[in-house]
Amino acid sequence: MELDVLKWIKFSSISWTHDNKGFFYSRFDAPKSLDAGSMAKAGQETDELENQKVYYHRVGTKQDDDTLVFWNEKQPDWMYDGEVTNDGRYLILSARKDTSITNLIQLVDLQDGRNQNLDGLLEPTPLIEDWVGGFHYIHNKGPLFYFQTNHNAPRSKIIEINIEKPQMENWREVIPQSEKGVIQNSLCSNGKIVALYLENASDKIRIFDFDSRHL
Repeated sequence: MELDVLKWIKFSSISWTHDNKGFFYSRFDAPKSLDAGSMAKAGQETDELENQKVYYHRVGTKQDDDTLVFWNEKQPDWMYDGEVTNDGRYLILSARKDTSITNLIQLVDLQDGRNQNLDGLLEPTPLIEDWVGGFHYIHNKGPLFYFQTNHNAPRSKIIEINIEKPQMENWREVIPQSEKGVIQNSLCSNGKIVALYLENASDKIRIFDFDSRHL
């Protein structure tokens, strides 16, 4: 069985579509400076960290056949990452200027007819349009999206954003910032929010429901 080989990938995760036919990833253009004798470095070396693009790779196909699904020509220095939501319906496109966690968020409805076939550039909708903090996706229930964020919360909190009413005044705080600890990471497991706190140089795990109750 021939393995799929993907090159020119840096600062990228992969995220599978729920049909398991392929995944999204981010890469840079192949460097012009590499000749045939330098191909051992393929996938490691890039000319510049500019124009990172998001592609969709179908398993069993060549990288040359991958579909370019997102590229922001106006901001070549920004870096992008794609993440499929837990229900498989949306692609979250996160933009960063550097290694900071501060990011912008756009959403692509993969069930929308314009995007279903993944055969060209997708049409995202802005969700977080200003550089106000870092937003880490946890889960969504239909249009209700849950993010860990440090917006107005240096020790981090968890909020709910209704994408049908995404204005900041409509955001709901689900888990407030702790007075003692910092939320290091969070995820959804078995319908609950699992939050990892750092308190007094030790890790603590707390479990909450989506109605803010500590379990």
